[in-house]
Amino acid sequence: MRESNLRLVRFTFEAAGIVFEEEGEMVQGGIGVRLKASND
Repeated sequence: MRESNLRLVRFTFEAAGIVFEEEGEMVQGGIGVRLKASND
C-alpha cells in the first residue's frame, strides 16, 4: 500500500471517531485502537 493511501485510510477512520494508540501507550479503553470518547 502506498503511504498516501495509508494516510487517507487513517484520516478516514479518525474522522469517524477511531483513535489509534501509539506503541506502548496505554489509556482507558485498551491497547491499539478505540472509539473516541465524547469528551476527547
